[in-house]
Amino acid sequence: MRDDALAWMVGRDRFVKTPADLFRLLDDPGDRRARLIWITTSCFAQGLDDGWVKLALVRLARSRTKMDAEGKKRLFKWATTLT
Repeated sequence: MRDDALAWMVGRDRFVKTPADLFRLLDDPGDRRARLIWITTSCFAQGLDDGWVKLALVRLARSRTKMDAEGKKRLFKWATTLT
């Protein structure tokens, strides 16, 4: 393997401790986005008491799925309890 085979990764890794940090990294423009993200094993357990983090996780999980009308109704009802 050549020494420069992983040169595109240099400086493109980041470490996160909270879900909010992760979502900030995922929101970066493509030319600055981290290529490798290191996450602590307790990352999501720490942020699940924040309603906005819960909504962001749902949005991320649902980004490539479809819901029927009943599923959307249940999700919207649940989301109102996050405040």
